[in-house]
Amino acid sequence: VMYTMGDMIVHQTGSFWDIVVASMDAGYDVIYSHTDYSPTRVPTSQPKGTDGGSSEPTPHPTPDTTQTVVTWATTLSVSGVSAADFGDEEQESFKESIAAASDDLTADSITITSITDVSRRRRLSSLIRALLSSGVDIEYETKVILEETTYADATALFSAVTEETETHITTGDFETALQTSGSTALSEVDVEEESFVPPTTYEVVVVKTMTPSVSPTAAPPSDKKAAEEEDSTGMIIGIILGVLFVAGGAGAAWYIKQQKGASVAPANVLAQIKPEASAPEAPAPPESTPVKAS
Repeated sequence: VMYTMGDMIVHQTGSFWDIVVASMDAGYDVIYSHTDYSPTRVPTSQPKGTDGGSSEPTPHPTPDTTQTVVTWATTLSVSGVSAADFGDEEQESFKESIAAASDDLTADSITITSITDVSRRRRLSSLIRALLSSGVDIEYETKVILEETTYADATALFSAVTEETETHITTGDFETALQTSGSTALSEVDVEEESFVPPTTYEVVVVKTMTPSVSPTAAPPSDKKAAEEEDSTGMIIGIILGVLFVAGGAGAAWYIKQQKGASVAPANVLAQIKPEASAPEAPAPPESTPVKAS
């Protein structure tokens, strides 16, 4: 089959080298007409296509950013309010009032972990020693990222912020901030400053996060896309093999044709060859007649 196809092409096209060049051109056109310019699984050294995209590849993997998170827990006792009174508005007011203690704190730095109803004796005056009153114990967590502050280490950060918070609470500034926060439920609260115990321990957690790249990294292709890529690759390989198959047949046919032409002399050459005249045969010597002597 390969020889037959090649013989047809040789007779219709011409020389063997014409066939080879034509086959290579056809294969080149087929391959580059099926080139896939879709996003690759990983960034390439140079962008594909000429659609005006960035000429710089996206780093892979993307560089890490390290954050040192310093965390500690604190408990505050507040009278004149119940756990049921602490809705979303009151919790937000509480966090903002605590955050006012330090420039290194925000409301997002504070997380309330529990609010528990308690009954405690409240001192009213020097004559009336105590009176049962309702209140709550509020446990909250403070979380600060070291790299977002000016402190050199976690110990310096913890010591400075807890000292500022203790001063804020024991001087009555925290209670004033709660009462003037705009919440009706907190307008008459009493913070028990004398029972406040500042935290003495903290935890450090190092978190690594991925830094977003300048250009989005292309998502890996779906299963359907991967199947299409495999089909396209198989088709290109088949076309290349087919081109080589036909070119080989053409070469074989051309070679055989050349051999046949070389084994048969052209007619004009044969016409110039004349047979040489044969030399005349020498006449046979005459037979002699014996003479008998008399």
